[in-house]
Amino acid sequence: MRAVGLPSGSTVASVIAVAVFTAFAASASQISASGSGSVGSGSGRASFIAASLHYSGRRTMRRTAAPMRYILPCFFAGPVREYHQALVDEIATRFDVPFTRRQAIPAHFTLKYHFDTADIAPLEELLEAFARANRPTSLEVGGFRHFDEDVVWVDVALSAAARATLAALHAALRRLAWLPWGPHDGEHLRPHMTVAEYCRPRFADLWAYLPARERHFDAVFDNVTLLRQVGEEDGITRWGVYRAFPFGAGADAPAVPPP
Repeated sequence: MRAVGLPSGSTVASVIAVAVFTAFAASASQISASGSGSVGSGSGRASFIAASLHYSGRRTMRRTAAPMRYILPCFFAGPVREYHQALVDEIATRFDVPFTRRQAIPAHFTLKYHFDTADIAPLEELLEAFARANRPTSLEVGGFRHFDEDVVWVDVALSAAARATLAALHAALRRLAWLPWGPHDGEHLRPHMTVAEYCRPRFADLWAYLPARERHFDAVFDNVTLLRQVGEEDGITRWGVYRAFPFGAGADAPAVPPP
């Protein structure tokens, strides 16, 4: 992926939000997130509906009467997103492992698992400052891994610069004393992009098939996106894009250095 400079903060935030909307709508009407590293917690599940997503580019309902649930992913775009969607569809069709396709999650890796708060303003202000102070950094997407025989994922290998940015993000988030840290968070986080879940019955065949589908991409860690739970329907948690924080939004961002 060729690195380019970023336009203004409001423009980039809108581009990220529109890209997420487009991916959701193109994939399916219902989107959900998985537990072990997708948009969700290690013990829970999250889902999305394209029609329920809203992004206004401004702060709304920063303080709520009751705590709301949030989560922080970094979304991928372009060739990575296209590869992810095609692979998820192919696995679902060939191996009758449809769960991840039904989720239709846009390509992403999770930065911070879920948390609850009635006042999101302190986190917004922290992420605004963090995004202004940081530039996009390089990473590589490629290579299959798995959690036991239940989840198959693509590795997200951070460059040294990207690892430093992620560590700095976690350090900044830890300044919020109320923010919880689960067993998959912080230094225990394993950046990855899920492509199949609940695949144990077909794991052997699937694992033998995947090497021919392996691809590697240069990509960037260039945003933190704040998702908020907006409701539940039929036992499925609904999420909306609350706000996007593109890196380098406060100044012209130099080209991304090589991995």
